[in-house]
Amino acid sequence: MSVNNELPSMNSLPSVFRIVSTACVPISNGRGVSYHVGLYHDEACMTVSFNRSHPDIQLRVSQLVMVSWKYPLRTTNGAVEVSSLVVLELPIKGVNLFETVPPSWIKDRRLVNQARWQLYLLPAGLRLTIKAILWDGRRFRAFLEQSASIRAQHVRLIDKQGHANKEVGKVSLHDVRFPRGLMHLSHAEALLNDVSKVIEYESYA
Repeated sequence: MSVNNELPSMNSLPSVFRIVSTACVPISNGRGVSYHVGLYHDEACMTVSFNRSHPDIQLRVSQLVMVSWKYPLRTTNGAVEVSSLVVLELPIKGVNLFETVPPSWIKDRRLVNQARWQLYLLPAGLRLTIKAILWDGRRFRAFLEQSASIRAQHVRLIDKQGHANKEVGKVSLHDVRFPRGLMHLSHAEALLNDVSKVIEYESYA
């Protein structure tokens, strides 16, 4: 084992990561399994390793997790040794979902950053509502990647969202009388409209 001097300090690590890959193999002595899990956040991405007495069916790609770290940070075969991963089933404060979008999902980071700021600028209540709806990793990925409706439209939701953002921006810049509260509602409406398309798709899956 060795300390990886290139790892960021504990203070700079995000509190929540998204799982992008998982591998689980039996431990050689037959007592449990060893996990190697790829994690992503805009501020840091890494592979972590830990052992468990049995496989954890909750550890799936796209899930959001919190890391139980070991001190000091050490690596074995390129993976950071941790105590465990805790799957986050319910939304928590301070997490912007668009900061956990892996590049393999959406390559155009400009659009992801645009959506991140749109969510950040919403009032707290609306932000929490949207975050709760999109907290499930599979639904969030579908929101980003699938067509805008089950009728096979060829506009991806993230592209449509960028267009909606641009239109709202035009209104607010060209009409100083446009109430700020209504602008927030327009942002929320655009997001919720696209989320409803994903939920509609789920009902037909």
